[in-house]
Amino acid sequence: MVRTDTIPIDIVVESDLWRTQPAVAATVRHAIATAAASVHLRPAAAEVSVVLADDAAMQKLNRDWRKIDAPTNVLSFPAPTAFPGRLPRGSQVRDGDEPRVEGLASTAVSFRSGQGQRKPSLGGIATPPTLLGDIVLAYETTAREAASEGKPFAHHVAHLAVHGFLHLLGYDHDSDEDADEMERLEASILARLEMPDPHLATAHEA
Repeated sequence: MVRTDTIPIDIVVESDLWRTQPAVAATVRHAIATAAASVHLRPAAAEVSVVLADDAAMQKLNRDWRKIDAPTNVLSFPAPTAFPGRLPRGSQVRDGDEPRVEGLASTAVSFRSGQGQRKPSLGGIATPPTLLGDIVLAYETTAREAASEGKPFAHHVAHLAVHGFLHLLGYDHDSDEDADEMERLEASILARLEMPDPHLATAHEA
């Protein structure tokens, strides 16, 4: 049984479109809790905020932070004080809608914590909880991708939530090696959620 009390997860519903998916909050919480347990994040060590928005809000965020005037599926905003050495908030914002060279639709948001910096040692985070950052999901893009890829909406939401959460911890896919590492971890987490590997499914479709 996967722990569901690993970290506090604050979910804010900013678009009524998400209310057509009554189980989405539970899906997001369970996905992030499972990811936190998978990387051995101590209970009450950190907290995460998740905003359920629409494409219009996401497009504005993407335009303001990344100078790209288009919506995307998910963005992650790491808190600058979550781990030592992080860059100022906003300087590390990257879009997660960019596919791998091989054609895998990696629905990720990558925010680096500094050149050459390794992933944080999660076991050493002190209490009170550290705010890891914010994850923002866009309803229309998420629903459209799930439909086009022939996967359940809940599975795609869980994948995006896990992916965004891992980026808050410093994981990225800038290189093939980093991307492979992140995809393996995602697949492992989703397997614990009894969901198929989204990368294999996408690779078969490509």
